[in-house]
Amino acid sequence: VLESLASDRHLSVRSSVAGNKNTPVAILETLATDEDENVRMNVASNENTPVAVLETLATDKNEEVRKSIAGNKNTPVAILETLARDPCSEIRYRVAKNENISVSVLKRLATDDNARVRNSVAHNKKTPRVSLVILASDRSSDVRSGVARHKNTPVSVLQELASDDNHLVRLGVARHKNTPVSVLQELANQKSYFLREAVKKNKSTPEEIKKQIRR
Repeated sequence: VLESLASDRHLSVRSSVAGNKNTPVAILETLATDEDENVRMNVASNENTPVAVLETLATDKNEEVRKSIAGNKNTPVAILETLARDPCSEIRYRVAKNENISVSVLKRLATDDNARVRNSVAHNKKTPRVSLVILASDRSSDVRSGVARHKNTPVSVLQELASDDNHLVRLGVARHKNTPVSVLQELANQKSYFLREAVKKNKSTPEEIKKQIRR
């Protein structure tokens, strides 16, 4: 049935087949050459699409198709490395979010010109400490906030971010399990109710500090 539907004259039908997780590889290979970008886009996002087809679609002229490749959780490292150099920032953003991304690519994207890309790196669980140190001084508060919440962020960086001008950055530090007690004490004395509550709910906060926190 899927084989006959794959050649249907209606775009919506072919697109549905291209995105169907039960569609056989042979049919996906055929649909990957469809004249319509929506069909190719669905093939690119299909988790069953073989690597050889993903490699071909990674150079597709249509940005939406390449975006789908960058967001596919089964896209291999080699293809992500290629897409990490794509001129489209949205594609680089999706590459930085992909769990298959290599540490070397994350390091490179940590200095990307686009703030959304850097923010994506700051939130990727595989981002190394060396990149988090760089991102901690990023001009974008969203990026710094991501660093403040990252599990790999060094204690020294958390100490610096505790005095950040942005409230959400300081809030991330207040919630971090590795924030030093001395920093938690400082944050517990700040005017912000939300900061004080974050410190109070932090499992790393000593009981004596929690008792001192005013409502």
